[in-house]
Amino acid sequence: MKARSARVGILAVMCAVGALVGGSSSASASIPCSLISGAGSSLQTVAQTLVWAPNNPDMECAAPLPVIHYFPTSSGKGEAQWGDNATQVLTEEAGVSPFPAFIGTDVGPEGPALTAKTQLNNIDAAGLQGLELDQGVLTVPVAQSAISVLVTLPLGCSATTSSTPQITSLDLENLWLKNEGLLENIFKNAGVKCLKTPELYARESASGTTAGFKRFLDVINHAGWGALVTTAVKAENTEWPGAVLETGFGKGSQLAEGVFSKPGANGAVGYADLADALKAGFSTKVTLHTVGTELLYSFIAEVQNNPMNAEEGPTYASPLASGGSASNCANATYNAPNRVLPNMDWSGARQNNVEGGTAYPICTLTFDLAWHEYGKPKKGGVAVYTEAQRNTVFNYLLYIVNEGQNAALESNHYGKLTGTIATSAINGVTGTNIKF
Repeated sequence: MKARSARVGILAVMCAVGALVGGSSSASASIPCSLISGAGSSLQTVAQTLVWAPNNPDMECAAPLPVIHYFPTSSGKGEAQWGDNATQVLTEEAGVSPFPAFIGTDVGPEGPALTAKTQLNNIDAAGLQGLELDQGVLTVPVAQSAISVLVTLPLGCSATTSSTPQITSLDLENLWLKNEGLLENIFKNAGVKCLKTPELYARESASGTTAGFKRFLDVINHAGWGALVTTAVKAENTEWPGAVLETGFGKGSQLAEGVFSKPGANGAVGYADLADALKAGFSTKVTLHTVGTELLYSFIAEVQNNPMNAEEGPTYASPLASGGSASNCANATYNAPNRVLPNMDWSGARQNNVEGGTAYPICTLTFDLAWHEYGKPKKGGVAVYTEAQRNTVFNYLLYIVNEGQNAALESNHYGKLTGTIATSAINGVTGTNIKF
């Protein structure tokens, strides 16, 4: 049987089924795939709904054909559904049906796995995985993304259209730490005319995009930001310095749309994944656009990517790859584990060449979570998953880390996995790590 179709939120996917039961792998069209849901990271929305599922090559699968629903609830809400703290055990989110078989997150759940009160420990226990180092939750890197700095000037302010705005890392950090700096002074090379300090727009739910942005600011000024990124949970939560923030944005797409079309009297500065930013209408050049009867100037800023005290002065990088449509993260490197195994802590994975001068400095990895043994999780004493659902998760992730690292991913403004992280992701899925 073969099919290829896509629609908002519900994606039909043909998947080859390879069972990894008892430590062996096989592919058989006689084993069914199934309807499954994924939930979590809003950063992955475009990848999940426009790239991976609809572009998955037609492959044989026993009836019924699998259907994959993806619900961009946020990284924090996704992890909470799998029991990332002691009070939330296999919770359900309204409208997510069936119960999520995989979770998207931009920060891996925090460990160590066998230490009480950590996310990995709580998820492991909630899923009845066994609390062993080689059991529990598998954190699989699936893509890279650039976190963009978004700006819309207030009504009456202007900038040179088609110019390329730039901001130093110190100006960006100071703006978010103290909410200080006039738009005219902090954005260079754009002819900005605006003697106002902008409002700051931030996510209202726990978000890996927030974590990636805070971790960048921490590199620039650890004294000011270190206490806010001591753990992955703190980095992705809604705790910020004393600056007044405009919130109300549960998803990255909502924040990007808010900065673009509802900037407030002093204009707005926010942050979002590049795919969300471009979808909302932003460009890496200053653009003039209309909201109702009002004319507004908006842009994505280039960010300094070399040391602040560099003799040659600041150099800047765009979140968009030069001459292309991918996130400008091909040269990003990360301090991260060198393996993908169940209950391995990927929560600390963060870009480590922020001031290297070779990459855009605010890149992040995004992950999908899978259970080690899908036959174990129960809700009310009843098994949550079927073997067909496990088969679908396995083959979907297998596609994502292999053929899914493709031109379609980059044309939709993500970055492919590279180097040892790409190899680790493939080995982690193809090993005996996703069983029933």
